[in-house]
Amino acid sequence: MSFQSFSKLYLTKIKRRNSKGKKVSFIDTKYYNKDDVLALAGDRGFGNAHEQAIFFIPLYWLNALLVDDARGSLAILAAVYGFTRVVYPFLFLSKKFSLVFVSTVPGYIVLIYLLQGLVKFAL
Repeated sequence: MSFQSFSKLYLTKIKRRNSKGKKVSFIDTKYYNKDDVLALAGDRGFGNAHEQAIFFIPLYWLNALLVDDARGSLAILAAVYGFTRVVYPFLFLSKKFSLVFVSTVPGYIVLIYLLQGLVKFAL
């Protein structure tokens, strides 16, 4: 993911240098297909799911292996988390940035909860 971010910043710099006075925005480089809203929503949904998976998958498995889940909350957390990843592209399509938070914030809360379980286990 860091390569993807770096490459977009680097490409923007190169495009600005070669633009001969034309304005080149970072948004145009990062979201090269921003005029095709459906493709952009698909790209962002895919990207967001993978960005979050880097944290979710290890935290989930470590909780499954190490933390007592007597309440069965791990399955509920996985369902909530999965649902928030599925709705992300549809909320992105709404073009209301605040609606994207309806997907991202619950995902972050799940990650924090999973991390909290591991911290309690370690202590």
